[in-house]
Amino acid sequence: YNRAGKTTTMRRIAEMVDATWVDFGDLVRVAQSADHTLPADTSRAFIQLRRRVGGDIVACWAADHLARGKRDRLVMCGVRDLVSFRSLSHAYPNLQTIAVLAGQQTRFARAERVDKGVDRAAFEQRDRVHSEWGLGHILDVAQWKISNNGDIDDLYHSVELAVHHIDA
Repeated sequence: YNRAGKTTTMRRIAEMVDATWVDFGDLVRVAQSADHTLPADTSRAFIQLRRRVGGDIVACWAADHLARGKRDRLVMCGVRDLVSFRSLSHAYPNLQTIAVLAGQQTRFARAERVDKGVDRAAFEQRDRVHSEWGLGHILDVAQWKISNNGDIDDLYHSVELAVHHIDA
């Protein structure tokens, strides 16, 4: 429950550029449903999958979705670790990266609206884990950064600007 707005953003981008959209977390949840030995937490489950399959598991998922899709563009949402990011960058040299940024207070307030029982300590711990995985580096090197501390109209305006520059 990061709540930066990346899913909303990436779905919008996929619509605008006629791309197949896939959520990183959904891919992990599919693997979890097929393998009940994986932990319930998607972050921990992904780490186990990456250890079993290899560091390029996300690039393999991307290639699989592109091969099965009717479009030649893929928008993948939620890649949070540096190993997966580097693997994708190597497999797809024309990769465009978009970081959706929102402050921790904004994200926590959004998480509370969705789940009144959200635990602040657990929320902050998840942020620390993602930081250890290299999320900060991914956000730093993204070609496009979209701030999402405002409302949905502000977000969509920022998305339109980013897509205009990407497709230019």
